[in-house]
Amino acid sequence: MTNITAFFAAISKELRLLSRDPVGLLILFFMPAALVLIITLVQNNIMAKIGDSSSDIILVDEDHGPLPQAISEKLAQSQALHLIIRQDSETVRQEVQNGTYQVAIFIKAGTSQALHQHAESTVSRVMAGQNTTEEQTAAQGRIELIFNPTAIGAFRSTILTTVDLLALSLEFQETMKVLQEELLSMGDFSPISSDSTLEELSTTRFLKVDEINQTQETIPSAVQQNVPAWTLFGIFFIVVPLSASLIFERTTGTMQRLLVMPSPLAILLLGKVVAYAIVCLGQCLFIWAIGTYILPLFGLPAFMPGNQYGAIALMICAAISAAAGYGILLGAVTRTYDQASMFGAISVVMAAAIGGVMAPVHAMPSAMQSLSKISPLGWALDGLLTIFVRHGTIQDIVPNACLLMAFALVTATIAWLYFSKREMN
Repeated sequence: MTNITAFFAAISKELRLLSRDPVGLLILFFMPAALVLIITLVQNNIMAKIGDSSSDIILVDEDHGPLPQAISEKLAQSQALHLIIRQDSETVRQEVQNGTYQVAIFIKAGTSQALHQHAESTVSRVMAGQNTTEEQTAAQGRIELIFNPTAIGAFRSTILTTVDLLALSLEFQETMKVLQEELLSMGDFSPISSDSTLEELSTTRFLKVDEINQTQETIPSAVQQNVPAWTLFGIFFIVVPLSASLIFERTTGTMQRLLVMPSPLAILLLGKVVAYAIVCLGQCLFIWAIGTYILPLFGLPAFMPGNQYGAIALMICAAISAAAGYGILLGAVTRTYDQASMFGAISVVMAAAIGGVMAPVHAMPSAMQSLSKISPLGWALDGLLTIFVRHGTIQDIVPNACLLMAFALVTATIAWLYFSKREMN
């Protein structure tokens, strides 16, 4: 009973101390909220106008004919894309879905042969003066594209347009090649004089480029990216007041007086964590309310968290735990408020930058994409985007939550050992 009383007393103490600093509370709430509003408005136009400048693009060649070879040669000439040729279609689909790659192109077996047969049929009908409209609608070859759900809209449009124009060019080249062979076999070396014949040859499309939506996701907007991103930024920014609180108690002698109480140190620290967790939950609800009700007033889509409430709760709790563990660690190892505030703020901003908060990870250079894998904010953001964009469930975000909880456990353990060694001796 004593430990329970001490636990709730610690929570009450922290909440009272926070309430005595209304300016600090306003900063904690309104700083990330203002960033959501400003950054989302700015990025909305940027994400609508620019695409990805350095992405891997997967070509799944199931045809093994001249068509995929010609497409790969053309795409390989682009400095903005790194072409990778693969054969394992199911594995590629999963890798695109989970974000390993941003886009994959699938060319089914027999497409090259079907295209050649279509070209021969088209030339034959045109040379015979027949209409090719019926043939155009009767059969079509398909080139399928699958995008990662978090891919920027302009990137999708750019890739789709590029592949479509490339397919049109290759189809026309194949038709002209067949036509040339037909004319040579007939011994006719004169140019085609009928404009209608050339028009029919150039407008008859056989290859159709389609974007395949694997799980009916909607293309994420700047709102879906920024609301969870800056929510996590606000959550992790509690490391500054949390560490400052510990430093204040240590420098004023409050910590020493608390340690003479019969309650263990872990109970006192847990009470502090719960108090700040309450603040973080308030931040989260406040920012999501802005995304749902305020951003639409500026002509942006509303934030849509979905209905996976259990998965959302797990990710938010794991993120709060990681932030609290890091805050306690800073409060334990730093000696002054200036040290904690400077290092805490800078480290959180750096983790946010490499974790995808300020820009989508796949839009970063490859070196930055590698660094994002060590950022707690990156783990948390990937988990939330899995829920909000990829319609993931609890099972899908368990790895992210486990990483965050492990980070919280490691940092809290180091802090507790540090406290035990320095304060209790």
